[in-house]
Amino acid sequence: QEPSEKAAEALGPVLTQIVEKASSASLYRIAPQIKGDGPNLDGYPILQEKRLKPEQSQEVARVRTALFDEGSYGGSPARCFIPHHAIRLHTPDPTATLIVCFECSQIRWVEGADTIFIRSEGPLLDLLEEMLSRTK
Repeated sequence: QEPSEKAAEALGPVLTQIVEKASSASLYRIAPQIKGDGPNLDGYPILQEKRLKPEQSQEVARVRTALFDEGSYGGSPARCFIPHHAIRLHTPDPTATLIVCFECSQIRWVEGADTIFIRSEGPLLDLLEEMLSRTK
């Protein structure tokens, strides 16, 4: 799957490459307040986790398709950042964790020392909700 031009521009070359190479992924519901204790992603407590293993390649491909869909990017972000979802993409080398806030239409990704905010909207929320709602 190739990213749309708009998706490649929004994600940037490093994250685009991680999405392309991801062999597995984990999807999360997270609490929007940072707390220091218990399992968390960048300080946000994990409420639910769904692991998509390499043998679930169709499910991983659905996440990739949503991330590469140009409809997932754009819009006007608000100033809040109150995330309720996250995606962790696993490749043989780097791992990328995307913290997703659909209230303000932003994805936060940390690349090295840089924190990158990507404006997001569209099919990504529907996919995360659908996949996290299924128990298996």
